[in-house]
Amino acid sequence: MNLITRFLACLAILGLSSACAVAAPQPFEPELRDEIEQYLSDTKQEYGIAGYSIAILHNGETRYSGTAGYASIELAADVNDDTVFQVFSVSKLFTIVTLMQLVEAGLVDLDAPLAQYVHGLPDTWQEVTVRQAMSHSSGLPEYYNWPQKTPETAAEALEVAFAAPMEFERGTKTKYNQTNYLLLKQVIEHVTGNTLEDEVQARMIQAHGLAQTQYAGEFEVVHRRAVMYRSSKTGIKHNIFIDQPDYMFASTGLNSPARDLAIWFEKLLDHQLISEASLKAMWTPMQLTDGSTANFANGWEYSDYKGMIAFGHGGGNRADVRHFTKDGQSVTVIYLSNGSEREFWPGNVSWALADIVFAARGND
Repeated sequence: MNLITRFLACLAILGLSSACAVAAPQPFEPELRDEIEQYLSDTKQEYGIAGYSIAILHNGETRYSGTAGYASIELAADVNDDTVFQVFSVSKLFTIVTLMQLVEAGLVDLDAPLAQYVHGLPDTWQEVTVRQAMSHSSGLPEYYNWPQKTPETAAEALEVAFAAPMEFERGTKTKYNQTNYLLLKQVIEHVTGNTLEDEVQARMIQAHGLAQTQYAGEFEVVHRRAVMYRSSKTGIKHNIFIDQPDYMFASTGLNSPARDLAIWFEKLLDHQLISEASLKAMWTPMQLTDGSTANFANGWEYSDYKGMIAFGHGGGNRADVRHFTKDGQSVTVIYLSNGSEREFWPGNVSWALADIVFAARGND
């Protein structure tokens, strides 16, 4: 139930005779906060994490947020609630939800061939569907082959992909790549007549008050953006710069504070971005041609482990956004970091924190 619905219900109970305040979500109790913060502190120390910002939702409401460490080690500038992080491939979630909105509007059919919306594709690509591209089961060849130089334009990127053979028969397995999302960007732009960035800006960023969320590449100047670092044998270093041309923005290029992503997820779970039916359809794992379940659900990474079902996405081995369900409850973890002295997978943070919250709130 959203805040407006609660407010109207409250007025009805009072017979419209007086105003009624809507209770804000209550933070986790001190014992649970202490356990969360101890885990985060231990993890930061173990891996030498430069800085991080985190938000945790329980049953669709933000119940915990926190920051620690440096946004810039050189300047001794602390991470705070306004610190913006590059979220890398977490950007794909905004692309996916935009596509689901277009499905609801009758403009996109996920089971239609990409070629219905994007013209000039090779003959071997003609039957690949939108859904297969979303869930990386297309078999399309990859244009992005780092550390090779990133193609400067979308046309050059597609030229690289067009020249390569299909990697596998569509629908038979999954293999993560960026070509899929370049084509999905073109699908969105074909049916709307607008750029992907303009569509996301209007549909989500502006419409839902994500005030500090924006698209910008590696070399752009972004207000309050954390410096990115990486691990090395000799200690923490500046991240190796990887150009992010705007044609890659369906895959990467989004910058956001954890606070904005928590708002976005609250809206998603409250069916303000897409309907309940569309959310359920989006989070239905794809079935491969051999009958097995893929590890993607329309582009969301899908896992079912220890009684927890998870949908989410990582980004650049620094960010992780993941939604868990278990025994009728849900926990959503938004963890954004700017690098570490030693390699670690941020997804481990999401899984560990979800486990901590479920264990503490199991009887709610």
